[in-house]
Formats: sequence, C-alpha cells, structure tokens
Amino acid sequence: MTLSSGSIDTNAHVDMVLSRGLLEFFRSCWLDGTGVDWHDPRVNLLEADLRGLPSIAIYYGTHEWLADEAAQLALRAKAAGNDHHLRPAQDGQHSLIMGAGRVPEVMTPSRKWGSGCVGNFGWRRSRDPHFNRNILSFNRNRGG
Repeated sequence: MTLSSGSIDTNAHVDMVLSRGLLEFFRSCWLDGTGVDWHDPRVNLLEADLRGLPSIAIYYGTHEWLADEAAQLALRAKAAGNDHHLRPAQDGQHSLIMGAGRVPEVMTPSRKWGSGCVGNFGWRRSRDPHFNRNILSFNRNRGG
C-alpha cells in the first residue's frame, strides 16, 4: 500500500505485469475518498496485528514488484507466532499462479505449492478423477 519497498524499484525492469503507475491507480481505486490511510492496519497487512491467524501461505514471484512485501509479511507472521509458509517462484511474475495448467514455467512451482498445501494445511485431494480435467475445461471455455 505504501509503495515504498526496495523491490518496487529493483524489479521495475523485470516485472512485466505491474508498474508503479498501475499500483498507484489500484491504491487510489481502493482508498481515495474513504478517509483511510495507506498505513491503516485494516487495509495494510504489513501494519496489522497478525496474532492468532490460521496458517498463512504466501506465494509470490521473485520478479514481481511486491516481492519484498511478501517476504515482510512472512517475517511479521513469524514474529506474531503464526504458522506460515513462504513460497517464492524463481523469476515468477505477479499473479503467476493464474498460469497453472497453461504455462509450463508455472507448473513446477504450482505442483510443489499444491502438495505443500495438502501436507501442511490438511487439505484433501479431490477424489473425483475428473476434477482437474473439469477445471481446465472450464478455463478453456472461458477463454483462459
């Protein structure tokens, strides 16, 4: 929210999805006219009290503008005593998970992350043998 971390500048030349102007636009859309400050813990997890939250999984690409915020959130979660899992994808872009099932470079980290969620969070794999095929079909039919 504050747009002040180092990765916003250091990753500017490698993040193909976000830009400072776009981040400022999103922030304006969320907060302008509300009287809520960018540092307000209701809208900025890096300012919020994280104690007592359930397990947190933080996924990010190392090439995105917000990489430092992801690492800072993991440190804050740890300091608050939360179970957390920080999962960077080397050279990944913002929202890289959207490419799961379609972009080969995303398949390895997304499979690894999915296995971690099943093991660490107690999630169960679907017993439906058509589940993954149905999801991919749904995405293709929507133009994905």
